[in-house]
Amino acid sequence: MALPFRRGLRRGSPEDIDVQIAARVREAIRSGRLAPGATTPSVREAARYYGVTPNTVSRAYVRLVRAGCLTALPRRGYIVARKPRAHETYPHRRIGALVATLRELGEPQTEIRQALLAWAKALGTPKR
Repeated sequence: MALPFRRGLRRGSPEDIDVQIAARVREAIRSGRLAPGATTPSVREAARYYGVTPNTVSRAYVRLVRAGCLTALPRRGYIVARKPRAHETYPHRRIGALVATLRELGEPQTEIRQALLAWAKALGTPKR
């Protein structure tokens, strides 16, 4: 059976198997082997492919739903989510939550802004 995922799970790794499977699915999405709107292999099919229990694959898929990579369709499986807008991606949501927490703690908006700008400058410009 040919699934769009790489095999290569590391059984002795400190990283949980479901985390490794989620990484393989995420890699297939990023590479385009699984396009937005595509149906993922069933939980049972992926479990057979990796030689793990269906619960392990289910946990991996749920991780990807929480990360916004997959959409769960009750009784039908999972599909690859549409490409998120920039403000919907995981890092942007986390930064937004951090800013909201800082505001709740009473940090002045100007100081939050200056700190974010300093971090952005320290990260530099990505190479293309």
